[in-house]
Parts: sequence; structure tokens; C-alpha cells
Amino acid sequence: MKISKVVLKGWKSFSNEEGISLDNFKHINIIIGPNNAGKSNLFKYFFYLRNMLREFPDNEQIDEIYTQKNYGILNYINKAFQPENTWAWLKGDIQCDINTEEISFEWKCVPPKLHAESGNCQLHSFHNCNDNKTCLSVAFNETHYLLDPTNDVKPKAFSQATGDYRDMRLENDYPCDTLKYWIALRDSLVFIDPIRHYDRNTASVFESDFDGSKILEQLEYLSKNNLPLWVEYVKSIETWLMDILGEDFLRLELKDSIRFFMSRGGETILTNLTQLGTGVAQLFMMLSYLFINKDRSLNVFMEEPECNLHPEAVLKLILILEQSFVTHRFYISTHSSTLIDQLNNTWSIHRIVRKSNGSSIAQQCNGIVRKYELLDELGIRASQLLQSNLVIWVEGPSDRIYLNKWIKDLADIPLVEGKHYSFLMYGGTNLTSYDLLSDNSYIDILSTSRNAVVVCDSDKGREDQPLKTRVQNLIDKLETVKTQENGYEKDISEYVYIWVTIGREIENYVPKDIFIEVLSSESIKKHHFRNEGNANRDLTIDLALIQDLNFGLYESFDKFFSKMYVWSDDRSILDNEKYDKISLHYSQKKVEISKATVEAWNNSYYEPLDLRDKVLEIIRRIKISNGLR
Repeated sequence: MKISKVVLKGWKSFSNEEGISLDNFKHINIIIGPNNAGKSNLFKYFFYLRNMLREFPDNEQIDEIYTQKNYGILNYINKAFQPENTWAWLKGDIQCDINTEEISFEWKCVPPKLHAESGNCQLHSFHNCNDNKTCLSVAFNETHYLLDPTNDVKPKAFSQATGDYRDMRLENDYPCDTLKYWIALRDSLVFIDPIRHYDRNTASVFESDFDGSKILEQLEYLSKNNLPLWVEYVKSIETWLMDILGEDFLRLELKDSIRFFMSRGGETILTNLTQLGTGVAQLFMMLSYLFINKDRSLNVFMEEPECNLHPEAVLKLILILEQSFVTHRFYISTHSSTLIDQLNNTWSIHRIVRKSNGSSIAQQCNGIVRKYELLDELGIRASQLLQSNLVIWVEGPSDRIYLNKWIKDLADIPLVEGKHYSFLMYGGTNLTSYDLLSDNSYIDILSTSRNAVVVCDSDKGREDQPLKTRVQNLIDKLETVKTQENGYEKDISEYVYIWVTIGREIENYVPKDIFIEVLSSESIKKHHFRNEGNANRDLTIDLALIQDLNFGLYESFDKFFSKMYVWSDDRSILDNEKYDKISLHYSQKKVEISKATVEAWNNSYYEPLDLRDKVLEIIRRIKISNGLR
């Protein structure tokens, strides 16, 4: 039995009204978010729910007589949750819908039949925390349950013939399916906490039931009672650990304790598991446990596997889980972006974020990276797309430096790159690879973030010159989408903002005096040219050459300021070839120039042109996308 969708309301950081919804689960499911976003609360609910079900008999003890006698035992449980587990501590109701699929289970009684007819089943839990009551149901359709959820241990059963609930003696379609499905879900849940020590004696104080204390006992039993499986296990665990640890030689030995033969300095040494460190012990215990249970269909909840593990080791571990344990479904919480870059079509990613009222919601992020092949070609890693609520697309790294400075200066509250907003660089001409809400081979800009700002250089050489085709196409597409979506409460322009520079490029917002200071500095200016005889001919700067010239909106800064150079020896003017080389010199130092420029910046430089208005608009959108006032 595998979980395919969860809707949970009223539990901890999940509000009563909106709650949290996660669906389209696949083999590997990454649940990512910053600390305190609420991503572990989903795991906690299933852990506590399973503990509530543990007071009922194990599957081995549930025969047909028991199920017929106790068919309604889950309809009325005298137990719920404490106020601290409810939304905002309001002691409100908690309810959860759990959709399941691929239902396979070693039933010790007559198997339930609802899933055989419908292909899946939906479990529903309702916890009345005021009255301390719980009702666990199974849905027959959108409006009815198999049993009448009236908090009665002898409930009526739903009748397909009449469409209502009837006495169990008259209705016998699915008499015991509710109990059977819930027990199957209970027995499919496995929890792995982020701290695992193979010599720990108990896991009772942790929100986890996986513990290394029983691994040795289980392995000893396997080695003595199932030799073929033991041989397969040894071969598998040795291969996995050699791959993850980068060892050329590793052999497992089980004699009263777990020991390994390893190669060091050309010699073979014998070492205990405890001597290999916590991270190695984690890997060994986790993989051993999963191998022992590899034929079961489990829902494995794994908290932060990056704890005590190197990022590369985490990636190799998840690859092993994906390739070697195909019967399980893994739900992995993390605040690391490392795993995101390994996304493929057997993975799903859900991002947990906090709203302004403190509640947690989930955003399915598969669409963000569905064009990952093209993203890879442009050098964009998938993890970059999930770090903030707004993405600013810029042509290059110098644009990022300017914008970070301007946002910092003009924002009335601290806004942090990587938290409130992120940058992606499209590299000028690569803008032709992007589109809005695209259905073709282009990258959909909105698939990278729900909110986007695109900063484009106009590249105009004069005021009446048209924009480059790639920029104009993006503007036209935005207008087209606005027209197509006319009538909706919001239009596309509330999610996408295009800033085309008023001048040729973003450097035209920089005052002439700052550029003279920065471009004349020793670390940035051009010092000499090498002659044919390999002797240097020095350059000097004569500001009088550009003193009366206006650094206009449509000037290329590198070409304009190259004109201030003369030869040092005779103060003669350079030829055009040399000016072009100085221009190239400045162009190649754009990042260094931008860093020096923002150091010399002051607030009076925002007044000319439209710079202040454009930056304030970006700030407004960053705040809205992050729920900030």
C-alpha cells in the first residue's frame, strides 16, 4: 500500500481551512524547506497516527472472526491529540484524507475488495480534540464512507443498492474493509530519524521506530536461517558501502559484532563499525534494515539524511534507494538543495513554505524543473530555482551586483538574496530560449518561480531605434497573455515584471563621475600595450578628452571611456584598433567594475532617470511574493 496524496488540516502548522495538500507522489519524494517551515509536521502526524493504531492487534492476530466482530472498532476511538498538536493551539478538529494506490499486503484474513473494484482507496481520519474522540474511515465515494462515521462502535454500513447506510445484518458489501485497510496502512509506515546509532538500546523517545539496536539480531537470524539471502545481502552491502565511501576493498564479517576488512596503506585491516564514524554507521543500518524488508511495500519517511553525511554520500544513498528498493516509496525531508539537482521522472519535489499568518503550505515543484534538459544546457541548476519566492532574471553577474546594492539601499526592511529573492542569468542572447507560459521547447519563465522579474538591456544605439527582437518578443507575449486571460481577478503582469533599461544597458544608470573614478583606478585601468618588439608602451588618462562629452543614455560605457586614453610618451591620440582593445579590456572587467562602482555609490544617484521607480517596483514585488508588508 503506497500513499499517493495527503490533505491534512488542523494539525500543528497546518491551518484548519487551507491545511496542506501534497499529491502526485512518486518513488522518491523530496519535501524541502527552510528550518521551521513545518516540513517535519507531516511526518509527525503519520507517526502519531500509527502509534494510535498500535493498540490494535498485529496483522498476524487479525483473522476473519476478529474483523467481523470488531469491524467498527476504528469508528470510535477514545483518543485524540493534545492542544499543542492543533493549529495555533486552538484545540480544533484535525482531519486528514489519505489516498492510496498499488495496494499489496500479506493479508492474514480474507483480503478487502474495495480497491480491487476501484483501483485504490481513500482513508479519512477525523480527530475531535475537544471531546478526545477519533474516527477512522474509508471512503466509498465522494459523499459516503464504508461505515457511517457517527462515532459508534457498531456503525451501519453503506449500501450500494440503496445509497444509504443500513444495518450490518442487512448490508454486507464491505463489512470489514475499513479495519483491514487501516491496519495495512499502519504496517506500511516506517520512520527513520536523523540520528541513528547501531548500539542505541531504544528508539522510544524519538519520533521514529527505526533503530540500530535490533539490526545485529536480525542479521544474525538471517545468516543462520536463510543462507542464499544472506549471501545476497553481504554482496549488496559491500558493493553499496564501497561505492558510497570510495573504498577499493571492503568485506563484511559478522562475529558477535559487525566488522569490516578494509585496505589501508597496502595492508588489510579489521575495523569495527563504531570506528568508522556515525555517518558510515547510519548508512549501514539504514541499508541493512531496508534490505531485510525489501519485499514489503513500505512508506518510508526519512528525516534529513544529510545529517552526518557528506552531500555526495547523500546523493549516492538516494540513488541506491531508487535503484535497489523499488517496492518502497520514500518521503524525504530536507533543507538542503543537494538532492534537487538529481531530479528525474521517478521523483517529486514539494516545497514547504510559511505564509504570513504562520501556517505552512506545500507547493509542488515538478513543473519548476520539467525543462531541466534545457536548463542544464544553459548552466542553470534546478536547486537554484527553489530558493526564494521571486526570481530576478539578469543578463550577467554585474547586473546582479548592481541590483543587490540598489535593493539594499531602497528597501525599508532587510531583503536577503537566497531567501526573499534569487537571481538567474540568461546571458543576453539566450533570452530567445525563454517564453511566458510556453507549450513548446522554450523554457517557461513562470515555471521557475511563481513571481519573476526580467531585467533586459535595451541595447539601443539611439532613442528611435527599435528594441532587439528577443526583448520585443517577450514584451509582446506578456501583452498577449494578458489579453487571453482577460476577465480573471489577476493578470499575468502581477506575476511577471519586465524592466527594459531606459538607456543602452544597466551601466547607463551609473553617473559619469563614478565611472571616471572607478575606470581610472590602478586595479582596473589599462596600463600599456605591448609593441611588436615586446616592449611595453605606456598609456595615460587625459580626462580633458571627455570632460565636455556627455555620457549619454545610448553610449556603450566601455567604448565611451576608452576615449580618455592617450600615449604616455607623446600624449598622442590612439588609433581605433587600440580604442577597441581598451573597450574589450573594460568589458571583460565588468564584475570588478560593478563591485567598485557600488562601493562608491550614494543615494543622490537614484534621482535621475527612472532608476528609483524601477527598483522600488522590484522591492514591492519581492515583499508581496514573500508575504511581507
